[in-house]
Amino acid sequence: MTRRLHEWVDSPENAELKQHLQAQQGALQTAQTQYRSILHQLTTTVHPFSIRLGLPQTRTQVEAQLQAQTQALKSLKHTLQLPDRPGTLPKFERQWHDLSASVDLWWAWVRQSLTAQGGDPPTRAWVEQALLPALYWQQQATRTKL
Repeated sequence: MTRRLHEWVDSPENAELKQHLQAQQGALQTAQTQYRSILHQLTTTVHPFSIRLGLPQTRTQVEAQLQAQTQALKSLKHTLQLPDRPGTLPKFERQWHDLSASVDLWWAWVRQSLTAQGGDPPTRAWVEQALLPALYWQQQATRTKL
């Protein structure tokens, strides 16, 4: 049976069909990779620190990244004519503000806590810019592995 299938697939009459199907498969694999990349970027966006640079980020920066990734999802959906439950992306868009606001709330809590602890401004800056990013991402890595 397998031999007959190989003979049919490899026949000259089916070469064009085979080439067409391989092209479609390649396009779908590329789209799947793009989709996974977008989802990964979304999951690494809503944090008080940029995952790439480790720098503090604000609500505005997070919201801009969420907007860019949502646009990428919309583009991918449109290009590939993917089905989607009605209202899923618009619902996500309405949540940008609340998701990104959590970053500013986190920073307000950090600054209030550091002020209450006292310490000079250079020490507080070191805690915010060096110690917290390292501890934060270490904690996130631990949570992710569980």
